[in-house]
Amino acid sequence: MRIIKVVIILFVFVSNLAAAGVSPTPYFSIDKIRISDNTGYVYIQPKEDITPVNQSCKRTHFFALSKNYDLFQELYSAAYSAALSGKNIRVWISTDHDDCLNGYQQVRLIEVDF
Repeated sequence: MRIIKVVIILFVFVSNLAAAGVSPTPYFSIDKIRISDNTGYVYIQPKEDITPVNQSCKRTHFFALSKNYDLFQELYSAAYSAALSGKNIRVWISTDHDDCLNGYQQVRLIEVDF
């Protein structure tokens, strides 16, 4: 039963990624995580300067996660655990034109370097 759940989660995840173009950032460490009830977004601030991936997003000092994203809880948990443990992460950003959250680059995938 657990294998079926994992397969379903992976299918939903891959389906969402296929719908949008994505591109990865280099690995970075997290300086801050900001949660906004006003916007419904979680913002991740890297310690390092990261070259923007989606040039149509004008705000570049944070990456953004939407609470409406199917795998929001998993993505947020990965970012939070990486921040707590001091591990580096890499995020895949939507590269679709104007696919920004409040002007910030939208996170579609997170990889934690344990």
